Amino acid sequence: MELLQNVFPLADEGGEFAAMVLAVGVPAVLFIVCLVYYWKSTKRKRLIEDTPTSKVKGVFIGLNEVKGSVELRYPLQSYLNESPCCWYKYSIEEHYTRTRTVTDSKGNTRTETYSGWETVDSGTDRASFNLVDDTGKVHVLPNQAEMEGEKVFSQRCSISDPLYYGKGPTMSVSGSNHRRKFKESAIVENDDIYLLGSARMSEVAAQVEIAFDEDDDVFMISTKSESELVSRYTWRIWLTAFGIVICGTLLPMVIYGLVYQDLANAASATWGWMILAGVGSVALTILMYVILVFNGLVSTQQRLLRAWSLIDIQLKRRYDLIANLVKVCQSYMQHEQETLKLVSKARAGGGNVSEMPSASEVQAGEQATRVQEVVIQRLFALKEAYPELKADQTMADLQDAITDAEDRLAIARTFYNAATANYNTRIRRVPEIWFASMFGYKRAAFYAVDSAQTKNVDVAVLLEE
Repeated sequence: MELLQNVFPLADEGGEFAAMVLAVGVPAVLFIVCLVYYWKSTKRKRLIEDTPTSKVKGVFIGLNEVKGSVELRYPLQSYLNESPCCWYKYSIEEHYTRTRTVTDSKGNTRTETYSGWETVDSGTDRASFNLVDDTGKVHVLPNQAEMEGEKVFSQRCSISDPLYYGKGPTMSVSGSNHRRKFKESAIVENDDIYLLGSARMSEVAAQVEIAFDEDDDVFMISTKSESELVSRYTWRIWLTAFGIVICGTLLPMVIYGLVYQDLANAASATWGWMILAGVGSVALTILMYVILVFNGLVSTQQRLLRAWSLIDIQLKRRYDLIANLVKVCQSYMQHEQETLKLVSKARAGGGNVSEMPSASEVQAGEQATRVQEVVIQRLFALKEAYPELKADQTMADLQDAITDAEDRLAIARTFYNAATANYNTRIRRVPEIWFASMFGYKRAAFYAVDSAQTKNVDVAVLLEE
């Protein structure tokens, strides 16, 4: 008991029972904390690993993983370093030395000297910015995001330094030694960042923006790379799993000590229960992991379905543009009957995008892509043959829209193939392979069409298909 009272000196005032309550409460609280952090860390790690990286131009409604650099829109000035940024966080700590009088259970008193650092000021601020990559830029609203930047300021100083009161408060803490340390992190212009968050349609413009979504439990922006973040969460998972087992194993002993007020003999009296508690803690950890693995597999499949729906959307959009293009070119197409027949085969979709695409559905999408690109090539060739058609503004606008649609389709196809590769890897990896076999998860087909495959297409073959 004396050892406990030394560990928990504040419990002396409440006696032995207070010390015992603390002895029970600490491992119990740590057990719960470890459970929560184990769940969150494992979930976060798997989400980072399972979400395919999108290009900026391929950012669609819903959860996206994007990598790029920062372009400031409304620059902030960081407090300590005074650098232009979109986010900063600073803290100022002051060193102190204090004394206290401690009274033990026998009524004896002693004076203790202790020292440490106390935060005397802190703050943070953030502003919207653009995330830029080689395909374009997307507006990011970082409110409520978990943000992490690089350290831009770190300095210790005494009271004689202008920084001491220049940036720090004029009031001192009790027992101050008149030494302070200043720290600041920030995300500045051109910083490379990793972003995991939800995209939505902007309320002020017809464009996509990334912002907090209460339906998603993650919105993070970090200057750390994806691999660094995965490594960090891996360490947290192992540490919290270890904490769950250790704290869970100790609980029977400390509960016995509390009930019988005999902590000295608690270990020998409860060793059997401690073994059971340890085994139970390991089983609980494994069960939580299995649940997250299964949920992750379901989420991976859902992301694949979303990726497939994006292809379907872009193919339908491009078909509508082709239909408008045909209307503009109709009067110039007396000898383009073959092209007109192909238009009917250029229609995409019709499948159920809420279910896993079958190999035949993927093949049908590939065929629609080939046909659409052949039709587009022929109609654009027609434009070159007729100067008045070439000068038509509607034709020019449609050409720009189709070019944009082709770019979006290429990005959607890349996103789908990345999601397919990730999904196929997941269902063949331990432990996911056990669930995949049990619940009938099948390999997904890749979307293989690219523009090179449509350059010399036999139109007769397409018409026969």
